[in-house]
Amino acid sequence: MKFPQSRYMHVMPLSLALGGLATALFACDKSKESVQVVSTAASVSAPETKRPTLPDADIAKAIQRHFQDERLLRPAHVQVAVAQGIASLSGSVGSLLVKDRALAVTESIRGVRSVIDAITVTPVARTDDQLKADVISALRHDTATSPHAIGVAATDGTVTLSGKADSWEKRRLFEDVAERVPGVKALVNDVAVHYSAARSDAEILADVRHRIGNDVWLDGDALTVTVAGHAAHLSGVVGSVAERLRARSDAFVAGVEAVDDAGVIVDWSAREDQRRIVDFPVRSDAEIAQAVRDALGLDPRLSILMPQVAVQNGTVTLTGAVDSASARRAAEGDARDTWGVWGVRDRVLVQQSSKPTDADIEREATRVLKDDLLLPDQQAVHVSSAKGKVTLAGTVGSGVDRLDAVMDVASLPGVTEIDDGLVVKPPPPEIRAAIEDRLFWDPTLEPDRVSVAVAPDGVVTLTGTLDSWGEIKAATDDAVWGGAARVINLIKLKNHPEVVAP
Repeated sequence: MKFPQSRYMHVMPLSLALGGLATALFACDKSKESVQVVSTAASVSAPETKRPTLPDADIAKAIQRHFQDERLLRPAHVQVAVAQGIASLSGSVGSLLVKDRALAVTESIRGVRSVIDAITVTPVARTDDQLKADVISALRHDTATSPHAIGVAATDGTVTLSGKADSWEKRRLFEDVAERVPGVKALVNDVAVHYSAARSDAEILADVRHRIGNDVWLDGDALTVTVAGHAAHLSGVVGSVAERLRARSDAFVAGVEAVDDAGVIVDWSAREDQRRIVDFPVRSDAEIAQAVRDALGLDPRLSILMPQVAVQNGTVTLTGAVDSASARRAAEGDARDTWGVWGVRDRVLVQQSSKPTDADIEREATRVLKDDLLLPDQQAVHVSSAKGKVTLAGTVGSGVDRLDAVMDVASLPGVTEIDDGLVVKPPPPEIRAAIEDRLFWDPTLEPDRVSVAVAPDGVVTLTGTLDSWGEIKAATDDAVWGGAARVINLIKLKNHPEVVAP
């Protein structure tokens, strides 16, 4: 089957919403007879007493400041207007990826209830034949997409993908890879998802509830799920547009034909009040281990080899082998994004059937860094490879650029390990203020419970006590996007068995 056109990236802020769905599309065959299955999760209504609404002008200024932090997003390129919490974006950018990044930033701002996208894309001039060849090459050189036969067509800068996938996650991965190719003006994902077996509404419901409940970025108790006729319906309250899109993405489990998130309300103040009354749910090591295994099983980068999982006192140890450095990083990220995980020990080995020469790896790594639309300092990155271990050296403009360069190289065939020797340029003098501003406008956490200390070399140390794993992770991302070269996160978790909150 085919799913509605969508965007999804990995960043909330850097991990939850590097994109999202522009509209809430829903399709369901009303003629089908089905039994409605309802989850037992409680609906959350907005409290009677709410915090004052954030001024639209302040929200617009916060969005523009976040754009300036991105460097590729300038107020001159993207204009912002906010009315009653609805943000309208207009202007022109040079790539589809930058446009999606602008939308992702806006969706993650406290107080934004919805986003109207009027941004146009004016990419670098490429012929359709060049664009098609580049997208095919990008899919072929990514270890997770190379085994799949995906059709590519290009017309006037619009790339259309076709073929088959066995999961929503894999379909989305094809889109993410193609979107990073310079010259793509628009992307149509016509890859059809064919599930291996039919599933009942009850099975679908259990999976959706399980995924949302295990997602560190979401409060599963604040969302209600119903399933009828293989369509999932979501309702409840979330703190940002990005969280709503994350919940929608989680709902695309095996067997789902449509997802309706029209019943999900974006209300940062209601989520703040809900956060204050919900205690941290203590999970056993066995429950955590199963949740991590479930997350790994859904990751398309781990479809060939799967790490083994062991948990002791909330710390996950990953062992075994995977087929790429990006798969190894994906496994660690999946574990960290699971509720209840306190730490991750990554002891996974990379084993690849094909072994490109070091010269091949260096040449391909240099190419992908050069083509990275979000990496303006790629010329300053030097690449060397020794038996698949890639060393990156040089100077980049920010901690975000450093992470982006590492992720680019990790997806290449033959790369088994990455030695990150990149140095971040000296941080701006207002780095602390920039990070605190990011924390304030982040709807996933309470900023007054986080303290920020900045060392002369740009290393940022975070302390305080927060209510959930997602808040702690969001604080790290806010520090990185705010200009930190690296982050030391010493924030404690309220009500965790090993933590005594002040």
